Amino acid sequence: MHVVERFGARLARVTSLSLFFTISQGQNATEQGGERLLMPKIWSPSITASQPGEGDATVTVSFASSVARELEFHVACYDGFTAGADLTGLSELFMGYADIVLGVDSSDGFEALLEDLQAEAWELWDSGETTPDTCGEVSADALEPLSSTSGILQKGYTKQSVEVGGMFCQQQVSCFVTVDAAFSQTCQWAGSSTIPAYTIIPDQGSWAPVGGAGFSSDEASSTQLAVSRAGVLYAAYASGIDGPATVSMYTESTGWEALGPGGGAVSDDQAAFVRIAVDPAGTVYVAYQDVTAGQVPRVRRYDTITASWEAVGSDIVASGVSDLSLATDSQGIVYLAFSESQGANPGGLTVMKFTNHGGWEPVGAQQFSAGQVFYTSLAVDIHGRPYVSYTDSSSADRVSVQMFDGGKWKFVGSNGHGISDQAAWFTSLSITHDGIPYVAWSALGDGNHLSVAVLSENDTWDNAGENAAIVAPTAYFVTMATDSNGTPFVSYASAIPSGQINAVMLEGNTWVSFDSIAGDGSGTSLALNDCDVPYVIFRDGSAAQRATVSRFTVD
Repeated sequence: MHVVERFGARLARVTSLSLFFTISQGQNATEQGGERLLMPKIWSPSITASQPGEGDATVTVSFASSVARELEFHVACYDGFTAGADLTGLSELFMGYADIVLGVDSSDGFEALLEDLQAEAWELWDSGETTPDTCGEVSADALEPLSSTSGILQKGYTKQSVEVGGMFCQQQVSCFVTVDAAFSQTCQWAGSSTIPAYTIIPDQGSWAPVGGAGFSSDEASSTQLAVSRAGVLYAAYASGIDGPATVSMYTESTGWEALGPGGGAVSDDQAAFVRIAVDPAGTVYVAYQDVTAGQVPRVRRYDTITASWEAVGSDIVASGVSDLSLATDSQGIVYLAFSESQGANPGGLTVMKFTNHGGWEPVGAQQFSAGQVFYTSLAVDIHGRPYVSYTDSSSADRVSVQMFDGGKWKFVGSNGHGISDQAAWFTSLSITHDGIPYVAWSALGDGNHLSVAVLSENDTWDNAGENAAIVAPTAYFVTMATDSNGTPFVSYASAIPSGQINAVMLEGNTWVSFDSIAGDGSGTSLALNDCDVPYVIFRDGSAAQRATVSRFTVD
């Protein structure tokens, strides 16, 4: 079927569709050795043509459906090449597949759709003379419609995928054709889609165990959860009584399985304060307190080539530590925060970082807190600046937040030292994509209710929402994460040592409760995937104290 006819038929099935077109300034055309020519026509009566020399064109296709989705297409052609009808046809082809956002039921389904898309796109460029593949290149002469005499024609795509509740959420897709010709001339068309999020409404969905309740082989403590950008779940915990740090991974195709040999054991001996993080490249890091070796900190990462865990540097600090927190930044730098038992300020807060170039090194001064710290929580903002929340004995165990900026640690907010009104525990820190920090805690000195604060425009920590203490009158094992829109989610247990597992999210200025996740548990850890779907891991009292992960699924 002709591309326009196919798109028109699919367009009829979309309830509300809007198209808009933006121009962003590109590289100076003279640097490319010729005039930059953008695609002269995008099929849609509501989109005006871009003009040569104005920079890259961006087309965003968005519409309303049961879940909000968005496609974004980028088009650029450089160096005076003549864009013929085929280039316009290619744009129509990609837009013809806009109904991908309605949700393909599986990754296999999307693979088939994308292969179909690539095959048709490739045919537009070389009349079907080359069999398309996901990543490759061919030499070609007299390439049409580019009027180039020789060059390398490259094609392929990159993608990241997340399976959520039977619906395939696709992230950062690009399909491209590039010609590198003589005189460094390049013409490229790229179609990329971004499907940012599911709309989470607490009373329009339900929680269900992922891969079955109690998936760990033994009882689990210090349960922690992380999700990679590709949607893989990683659960870290201390396995058994006085057991090792252990990691299990979950994918839709394989279910839960041990990550690495020895049942996924990361440590050789007893571990506590187990923490896990996944960097943007998908590397899995685990930190823990090595109890057997004198409570020193260890960090290991999973080597996918050897399928085993390897040490990340050595001798982080010689003394015993507690209250560990682990995070990575956008560049893959690993940060570790902890309370250091020995030194000039026993129990003081230390933050270390590891790079592949220099091993472990302190971030600013060691033991920089005023007093002994507990319940550390580490986060790194989009600029690579580490933040850490904790309770500090110098302020009667109230919550404090500091950040490292300008070569030193400093309190965040004018009231950043002692944010909470009274003593607190279980602090959890999260920073939104636009740099707004939130911190949550259990109000130890005031009935153990949930408290959440946000840094205001006036540089003060203010209550986030007006009713946290009402929706969570008792909250322990508090963990928080913020989604792509900056909305905070919090999970907690309602009692100690074990209670009902709950979660809340902030809607406007009101905290809204989800249905209970489980009736009996502890040790919660909350994580969101790239589609903003919340997952919670906990020590499940209804499953012999083994680890359970539950996911909220939209109805």
